[in-house]
Order: sequence, then C-alpha cells, then structure tokens
Amino acid sequence: GPALPATGFFRVAKHAGKWWLVDPAGKLFFSHGLDCVSTGEGLTPIDERSKWFKDLPAPDSEYQACYGRADFVVRGYYAGKQPMCFDFGRANLRRAYGKRWPAAFSDLTHRRLRSWGLNTIAGWSDPAIYLQQRTPYTATVWFGGKLLEGSEGYWGKFRDVFDPSFRTELQQGLAQQAGKSAGDPWCIGFFVDNEVAWGEDDVSLAVAALTSPAGQAAKQVFVADLQAKYAEIA
Repeated sequence: GPALPATGFFRVAKHAGKWWLVDPAGKLFFSHGLDCVSTGEGLTPIDERSKWFKDLPAPDSEYQACYGRADFVVRGYYAGKQPMCFDFGRANLRRAYGKRWPAAFSDLTHRRLRSWGLNTIAGWSDPAIYLQQRTPYTATVWFGGKLLEGSEGYWGKFRDVFDPSFRTELQQGLAQQAGKSAGDPWCIGFFVDNEVAWGEDDVSLAVAALTSPAGQAAKQVFVADLQAKYAEIA
C-alpha cells in the first residue's frame, strides 16, 4: 500500500476518502485481532463440588498456584460469591512446559497468532505477553468512581459521569499506563471500561438519573437542565 508520513506510533488518518489505522512506519494497517490473550481464562469454581473432578491436585501440591478465589461471580449458582477455583488451563500449561511455562506460553502465543493470520492482541489480554513488543496490541484502562444508583446492567451500574470522582478516577487509571503502554509504539490505543450498561432505550439513563437519590450529581444536573428549559412542571 501507500507510504504515509511515519510518526513512530499508531494513528488514524484519512486516505483516498477512507479512514485507516496507520502503523508507526506510515503503512496502512488492517487490525485483525483476538481479545483475552491470556492464561487466566480457565478458572473453574470447585466449592461444594471438588469431588466431581478426577485427580484434582491437592492445594499444597506443585499446582498450588492454580488455586484461587474468583473476584466476583455475576450469574449462576455462585452469583455474588467469591468461590474457590482451580485454573485447569494453567495446570495444563505447567504439565506441558514445566516450571518455566509462562515464557514458553508467551513465545508460543506470538508465533501462533502470526501463523493464524492475526496481527493484533486485543483488549483484556495479559501485559506480560503484549508488552514484549512482538505483536501490536490494544490496552485496557480500568477505573472506579461513583455509580448512577438508579441504573441497572448485566455487569453492574453505569458510572455517574457528572460526579467529580469520574474524572479523578479515570485520570488515575490512565496514569497507571505510564512506563507501560503509554509511549509504546506497539500500542494501537486504549479501551476505557467495557460493556457499560447504557440501558434498553434512549431514555433509560434519564430515568435512572431521576430515580437516583437526591444527592446524585447526574440527577442534580438533569433537574437543573429541565428547570432551565421548562421553568414550570406544567
């Protein structure tokens, strides 16, 4: 393809009437990637059913690191709990590659993606893999802040973007990328949060703001907008 100005970083540019990703060398880039490139996808809850599994390694065995509690289960039998889990994927990697399996798996991952015709490690992947500067990638910025109490969603409530904590928490989340993905020429860009609960229609968040407590920042802003536009309830 054509050679556009090289900036040393990924960017977007309009070429021949179409928007493109442009790589650090100035070449047009069509990102074809896979998310969740990681070893941490094999957690299986074993609380109350450990006897269901044949030859489950003992917690004090060489597979001790494969045990851990889930951060939070959203749905199903363990909803709202933090059950003890066993990572069968990690255990299998250790069986296959021995104690130095993380390095072996990381090398295999980059070679495997390339052989599959994939050129991007996408969101929610393992920094230990994508920071090796072998495959372009996108990073994810996580942050906290006050929630919109009247909202609902599969993964949780919507953020109150009018509350001061939204800006503060997001800035702190971005700052954590310093010395990592920020400034890395292999980083295509960042995703901020994931699958936020916008609601079922155009007014879901408006209703959520109105049904929130009086001290909710989003509600106060919305009420002020309504008062400025309509003046009276009628």
